[in-house]
Amino acid sequence: MKKGFFALFLIAVLSFGVSANASTVLEFGSVAGESLGRITNLGGDITLKLGQLELKNLDSGDDLYRATVDFSDIIIDPLSKQTIIGNTVTYDVYEDITVSGFALFAQVDNIGGLERIMYGDLEVDILLTTDAAGAIDADISVDVTNFTLDNVAKMNLHWGSVPSILNDFVAIGLADLIISITADGGLSIADAIDNGDFLPNLTVTGTLQVVPEPGVMGLSLLGFIYLAKRIKRKIS
Repeated sequence: MKKGFFALFLIAVLSFGVSANASTVLEFGSVAGESLGRITNLGGDITLKLGQLELKNLDSGDDLYRATVDFSDIIIDPLSKQTIIGNTVTYDVYEDITVSGFALFAQVDNIGGLERIMYGDLEVDILLTTDAAGAIDADISVDVTNFTLDNVAKMNLHWGSVPSILNDFVAIGLADLIISITADGGLSIADAIDNGDFLPNLTVTGTLQVVPEPGVMGLSLLGFIYLAKRIKRKIS
């Protein structure tokens, strides 16, 4: 009965997402032909590098068009592996750099290189993987806090103002991310983590969205799964 309840609870969790105003969401993903994500094993540290990421689904006239997203490396603890249900497992993870572990870069003056326009502190919560056919290979739940604008004078000079969505992130100060990762050629991310293997060519996609006010705050997919894992520990 308890196992059936947990399975039903997890299925229900997977059916829900977090609603957010479209104006407070930035989508990003890997860039074709550029450095993709990879899992490495250096000195016993299983490390996830997300590769070059770029904002997606923006009009070419948008100031943030082709802006890039940078995340700290993510360290994975293979000994923390726990099976949730079926082929779905979780690992404890942590960010290599917390303070300013997230940054957004853009070409502000159209003549120079990319410049940092916003940054924040990074906190990685949990990594979930599944070997189910056709499913996302891995999801990571991440929080970004303490957003700070950078190069404001340049944005005001060349863009006329700071993009309103950046002001939204700074004003609320907390954003929720779900980062999804797919391995090339059907390779298993879980196997690479467990065996300490090098795994290149990971395709990364994700969304950065402002977290609603505390009174109406929803939990993200991975937040729910993290809660489900804690419940399972208590009832098993």
